[in-house]
Parts: sequence; C-alpha cells; structure tokens
Amino acid sequence: MPITYHYDQGQADDRICHAYQGLGFGNSWANHNFSFTTEARYWFQYQGNENLKFTGDDDVWVFINGTMAIEMPGTHNRSVGTVILDASNGTGQVGYGETPSTYTTVDFKLTIGHLYEVVVFQAERWCCG
Repeated sequence: MPITYHYDQGQADDRICHAYQGLGFGNSWANHNFSFTTEARYWFQYQGNENLKFTGDDDVWVFINGTMAIEMPGTHNRSVGTVILDASNGTGQVGYGETPSTYTTVDFKLTIGHLYEVVVFQAERWCCG
C-alpha cells in the first residue's frame, strides 16, 4: 500500500510522491528510499576568518572541534547556516539564513595554526524534496 504525499514546494508542476514505505522501488520520479543518513569528517588548519556555509532541507548538524556549530533539525525547506571563525580568539559567529541578520558567538576553543575536525551529520527523511 503506497503512502502518497502531495509535493508542492515551489515546483512548476504539481507532483505526487508515491513513497512505497521505504522499499525503494517504482517507476515514478520519487519512488526510492530517501531514508538515509550521512556523516562527513574533514580537517582544516585554523587561520582565522574562515567563512563556512552549510545548506540542507532536512536534519543537518555541524560540529567544529567537538562543539555544535550549526543545528537545522527536522524536515523543512532549504535552510542555510553560516559560521565565520574569528582570527583573534578561537570563537565563531554563527548565523542562519541566506544572509544572516543576527549572529551568536560560539567558543570553539581554536588556536591559530592548529588542526581541527569539522563533522557534518545529515539525515534525509522527506521523500519528495
């Protein structure tokens, strides 16, 4: 028994998503399993003034040096999170939106010239967007 979702998120056409309960089959445009997660890890040498931008339409979490930097939980339209690392004190300014109007200071405990890990977790939960 298919689960039918009406897809209407700014698309030119009026699509119907037949998500067959995550079984991953069908001939329509969205009949496959979107229920997956990703984890990406990378290292960078902190110089200060790095500008990091992350986007997603489902759950996204970003950690820098073990501290949460970006949190965009749930299923939603495209969201953007930005982190601008300070060159003087190991902190970062975190803002949300394409052009953030406000920022929050987060202490990542970074030291110029040292290597740090960035970890991105993402969960794709919505079948149709």
